[in-house]
Amino acid sequence: MMIIIEQTPFKRGIQLLIMAHLTLFILAMSAASKNITDFILSSDIGSLSSHWWSVMTYQFVHTEIHEFMLSMGALWFFGRILQKRAGCMAVLRLYAVSAVTGSAVFLLAHQIFPTFAGRNHMMEGAFISVLSIMTATLATCGSRYTLQFGGVSVLLWHVYLAVLATSLFLVYEHNIACILTYLAGIAVGFRYSYPREGDFRSSALKLPDHSQQQRQASVSL
Repeated sequence: MMIIIEQTPFKRGIQLLIMAHLTLFILAMSAASKNITDFILSSDIGSLSSHWWSVMTYQFVHTEIHEFMLSMGALWFFGRILQKRAGCMAVLRLYAVSAVTGSAVFLLAHQIFPTFAGRNHMMEGAFISVLSIMTATLATCGSRYTLQFGGVSVLLWHVYLAVLATSLFLVYEHNIACILTYLAGIAVGFRYSYPREGDFRSSALKLPDHSQQQRQASVSL
């Protein structure tokens, strides 16, 4: 299989993202994180005037270790595949766009459906952005993309479903805001995988011909 790598000296975006998450997770768990809630996105839209940065920083705050482990594991697994195929900067752009889109959907859901979305909720964690990367990876590689673990072959979409199902127990909250942010993450991932002609992402993603998706790949963990 031919892998196209973006011609740039910056090729460690996924590793740097994970290191940033790990550093802030440690800070959040330490005594030095007294004001960590300032970086979590609140459903109170009025608080944006004093905490506008939270529309991006919420994804770097993790208060539960199981959510942190799931998100970082999925980011490392799927992110490396997408980074090799699309390039580092394209993946980082997708991550940023997904974070902002997720926060916008979260805030709108609480304004439009206050009864079902709940009140005074907080949004933190990276899974929505990670879900976009997972979806973009699956859509780009195709449903027949196969991973080799020793002598065992596993289809990529099986891994995708396993992570998604696990998130329903570890990350998902039973309200409409969470449902809509999940859907937004998936939609952004698909949209980024199929850029329109002339879209600035077309050259960055360097997507392959989808008629040639019958292939296998070996991933060393």
